[in-house]
Amino acid sequence: MARRVLDLERHYAFYAAYHSNPVNVLVHAVCVWPILFTALLALRFAPPLPLLRFYCPLCRQYLPIPLGLPVVCALGLFYALMDKRAGMAAAALCVACWAAGNFLASAAGLWSLEDAWRPLLAAQVVLWSAQFLGHALFEKRRPALVDSPVQALLTAPFFIFLEGLHKVFGYEPTPGFHKRVQARVEALRNAPAPPPVKEENADKAS
Repeated sequence: MARRVLDLERHYAFYAAYHSNPVNVLVHAVCVWPILFTALLALRFAPPLPLLRFYCPLCRQYLPIPLGLPVVCALGLFYALMDKRAGMAAAALCVACWAAGNFLASAAGLWSLEDAWRPLLAAQVVLWSAQFLGHALFEKRRPALVDSPVQALLTAPFFIFLEGLHKVFGYEPTPGFHKRVQARVEALRNAPAPPPVKEENADKAS
């Protein structure tokens, strides 16, 4: 079970099967990490974890652990377990997004959810709308979010990062990784559609 959950090749092929059009790929490359950034920023305003504290040497006192910290650490660990090298780099970027969001929120004077919900909501609406339009206008296929929302939400930032590493540096988690992924993508696209579900006869006895 754990091996299946951490099967990078399988997850990546599922995501790639829904993102082949260059314009749609570009839209996602631009939007996915800002979506994660603003989502992590929203966690700044969530209540801290109860009964848990960490010692801050700078202020010499115990402070509550904000909810965003364990969330971003868990996400980074998931990426690192799927691929050690790229995953650790993506994990560091996740932590950097969380820290930068907290810094920018403080600098902008966003001290409460009442101050921040409007710009955060506006950013999420614009970014998600751009992605849905990318699928509707260019990909001509429904988003992966529809078929597997948890998988799409959790893995999309890492796959955008991994795709960038491959295009810029030719990085592959394992030799022949992208060739095997492409073969899986073709198999997914050529798979026959499931047969329509027949409606039960309303006259049958219950």
